[in-house]
Amino acid sequence: MNKSELKENIVNINKLLRSDNYQAGIELIKTLDDQEIRKETAKGVAARIKKMLKQRDYDAIDMGVEVVRDLDEPAVFETLLEGCSIDISGKLVRNKVFSGTEPAQPFLDYALWNLITYAPQNTLMDDSLKSKNKTIYFLDLDSINKYHDIFINLSSLTSLEVNNCWNLLNLDFLENLTNLTNIKLIFCGKLKISDGKANFPHITSLSLTSIEHFKNLDWLVKFPNLKYLHLSYIDSLNNIDGLINCKNLNNIGLYCNRDILENVNILTNFPNLNYLHFYDCDAVQPKPSKDKMTTREEVAAYQEEITKSMKC
Repeated sequence: MNKSELKENIVNINKLLRSDNYQAGIELIKTLDDQEIRKETAKGVAARIKKMLKQRDYDAIDMGVEVVRDLDEPAVFETLLEGCSIDISGKLVRNKVFSGTEPAQPFLDYALWNLITYAPQNTLMDDSLKSKNKTIYFLDLDSINKYHDIFINLSSLTSLEVNNCWNLLNLDFLENLTNLTNIKLIFCGKLKISDGKANFPHITSLSLTSIEHFKNLDWLVKFPNLKYLHLSYIDSLNNIDGLINCKNLNNIGLYCNRDILENVNILTNFPNLNYLHFYDCDAVQPKPSKDKMTTREEVAAYQEEITKSMKC
């Protein structure tokens, strides 16, 4: 192909990409399979794909992702991901393409995570997107099942926070992330960890806030190596004997309904416990002199009080 033919093909393809017959442009790019054409039409492809990725429709987004994956042109990914990164706390930094209103953001984030996950290895993008291996913060995952393939590709993930995922029923989707050590879940109201089949011996830190269905902690048998456990606003929790499944606990925070949780005798079984915080747990007996105990000495003193009360 001479220069004149090359230029003519680029012009024709870009015209097709701007038309309703954009698919013909995509097919022509693949048929000609010329690196120069791919680069010179990347912005046109990205512009077309943007319209699909910005729909509040997971099927439309999947279609757009399928097109860009099939084309497998790094320049297209680079155009779409320009300005995106993951900050030091693990939160997504979005460009204008993937920033929207509150109702639109879950769809935009889904599209963005797909591009991050499936970008070719030689894509020039922010290093934080390439590594995908520290803290990842997902906001408003209103369709957690759509993220299954994405999580599979985050095999080196070490820490995960999920907010406002009301259809999250269990944690089985994390089973194969064996490098994951820290989980924080907030406002995942329907979560029932006991219903899942997976176990998580690699998790050492677990924080749950506003989960509706926990009356006991028997499900902790799935987390035998926990060291850190904080439970906030678990209003139905009335029995914490399940803590016995986590022999290595050294940091416990309980923020529960003030009138329900009373018996905390199980806490005497943790010789390495050096932090214990009760918040809004007014019915706990014996009542601790301090709600927050931050040293081994303070916790040991309270454990001794519990032991004495058990003998009465």
